[in-house]
Amino acid sequence: MIIPPKFWDAEDFSDNGLARIGGNGKYAYINTKSEVIIPPKFEKIGDFSSKGLALIKENGKYGYINTQGEIVIPPKFEYISNFAENGLAWIIEKDKVGYINTKGRMVIPPKFGSVGDFATNGLAWFWKNWEFGYINTKGEVAIPAKFGRVGDFATNGLAWVMKNEKFGYIDAKGKMAIPPKFDDAGDFSTNGLAMVSESEKYGYINAKGEMEIMPRFDAAGDFDANGFAVVTENNKTGYITSKGTMVIPWNPSHLLKFAANGLALFKEERYYGYINTKGEVVIPPRFDAADDFANNGLARVLENGKDNYINSKGDTVVTIVRQACGSGDIEVLKNALGKPIWPVPEILRDYCMMDQ
Repeated sequence: MIIPPKFWDAEDFSDNGLARIGGNGKYAYINTKSEVIIPPKFEKIGDFSSKGLALIKENGKYGYINTQGEIVIPPKFEYISNFAENGLAWIIEKDKVGYINTKGRMVIPPKFGSVGDFATNGLAWFWKNWEFGYINTKGEVAIPAKFGRVGDFATNGLAWVMKNEKFGYIDAKGKMAIPPKFDDAGDFSTNGLAMVSESEKYGYINAKGEMEIMPRFDAAGDFDANGFAVVTENNKTGYITSKGTMVIPWNPSHLLKFAANGLALFKEERYYGYINTKGEVVIPPRFDAADDFANNGLARVLENGKDNYINSKGDTVVTIVRQACGSGDIEVLKNALGKPIWPVPEILRDYCMMDQ
């Protein structure tokens, strides 16, 4: 035991060596020695970003602190977003939106009704006078506000826009790259395809506007990092590849999230099981409840009233039991032989004595 169980809430340690802990409605940060580095004095405190800053809320206003708990951006804004990769975050001040840098300096004054995050091409959408356009990192209007709706620019340099109630795509200069002729449209995914709708059916186009997967679906989503898209056809929901081939035909209870071991949770009727990226059943649906696989290769499941952890083969490697402890009870983890592995007996004894 490196840090005794004394917190009401705790999260994982970040790359900066700090972990957020909480209790009594306040949150603080500790280091790996359990020393409080940032005391619990803020109404709200967020996770540290890649810029080394964390969002705070004090007296109803938002600001940022550094890893020493020092306020680097005073809490004076109605709200602040997370910092984008270009080092800018949008803020709300007097019901108007602008941008600040990581030092809190106002880079783009608050003059917009609403804005988005900057894309890799340095453009962000803005909303003014009931129409949308795009600005650059200097706050200059790069593409005038003339669209009814807009999306973020994808890595291929195209963004969907709505013009005259139809959807098309523009490039970074505002030139219409794909004419507005669709009833609906989505972002281009990393596989180069974007979801579009025609005549109440959904399909997918490439960056030239050519139809790669003909509109045949009743509903469709963007392709994810695994190369799958959720679609509905003939009242059945499943997953397709970039070729339009249905590889996972079940009706998932939630969007499939493939873990590092290549398995994803699915539900068939009332039971849960796991499939691989080919849609093959690896662990048959036999669990009353289940979680996704964690990075350690284990997943928590409920089977026949027993709370267990299984491996990628479906074998039970850890059993969770409730055991009397002090004034209540506690979860104890046991291995396949029934031997307690967490907490170890001496720590469990000491902890339960403290809780009496």
